[in-house]
Amino acid sequence: MKKILSNALLILATFIFIAAVVFVVVLGKSSENIYVFGYKPFIIATGSMESEYMTHSVVVIEQGKFDDVAVGDVIAFRADSIGKQLAFHRVIHVLGDSFITKGDNNPIADGQKVTRDSYIGREVFHTNWTAYYIQELTRPYGYIRTIILPILAIIMLVLAIHFFRRWPADTRLKRLVASVILLGVSITALVAYSLWDSSRISFLNDKLTETADQFQSSISAGISTTVNNREVIGAIEIPAIDLKYPIINYENDSSLNISISKYTGPSLGETGNVVLLGHKSSNGGNLFFTNIDHLQIGDVVIITTFSGENVEYKVESYSVHPPDDLSVLDSDSDRKELTLISCTPDMKNRYIVKAVSEQ
Repeated sequence: MKKILSNALLILATFIFIAAVVFVVVLGKSSENIYVFGYKPFIIATGSMESEYMTHSVVVIEQGKFDDVAVGDVIAFRADSIGKQLAFHRVIHVLGDSFITKGDNNPIADGQKVTRDSYIGREVFHTNWTAYYIQELTRPYGYIRTIILPILAIIMLVLAIHFFRRWPADTRLKRLVASVILLGVSITALVAYSLWDSSRISFLNDKLTETADQFQSSISAGISTTVNNREVIGAIEIPAIDLKYPIINYENDSSLNISISKYTGPSLGETGNVVLLGHKSSNGGNLFFTNIDHLQIGDVVIITTFSGENVEYKVESYSVHPPDDLSVLDSDSDRKELTLISCTPDMKNRYIVKAVSEQ
């Protein structure tokens, strides 16, 4: 038994050692000039590129290729404003041998031009999984789900493999045991994914709510707000379902992956039918318009317009329509109407919530 436990601990210690080496050699500050085949990962330390590039997410940078950089690329450079530390911002203008950059979540462009001397490389890959993991780790008892349970799972898996190989049982019984182990691993994986997805949705909601708050507080100063490099034109709040998001203009279906999108209609808060689209989460998490089917007649929807006015609407009706029914876009020119649209769980029809304002 001692030999089995020592083997399990040896595997765990080896994994931790490799992770530590990767962190120190590849991500550590002392190795900023070390690249692997011209690539190097970095950890984003601030929220200037949220919500597409979240704080604590990992970005892989391709070294060099200054002349290939185009508008829209995210690049790494040494920023004078933070003591020549690394910064990761998006290129918004190419000016010969220099670039103008801006953080997606920053109201104004960077004051520094990125030249060949300050340029490091451009982003080729990024993931927010590390951001979700760290967020889960900092939650109450998060260390149990993110550290202790995975360690126990590794130890149990090593023990199970050891006993299975040495167990003097017939083939049929071994197959049964193997099936039970596989079922247990599958259930554990599903539970782990559910916990991770719940953490991801909570993280996105928090960040988008922060963006909506930022929009509301920046209006009086005349400062624009962006989310994923898209201008925020308003904010929506529905207290009954704990929803608060920035609103952007709908350009294509990818807009719906960013936030609530204005599809058609007059300017927010004006007379006519303002149509807003929002995705429905497939697993039931409270993301975007997932819970608009829970709204009841009389529930309040508050729209903050680009001019800073808060327009209060009240839910008037709720219905389900096929996706080709365009009558829901019709407008009553004498009223301030608001139409919220999302998919049904089977994706075959659309939830339609109609609200009106007396303001």
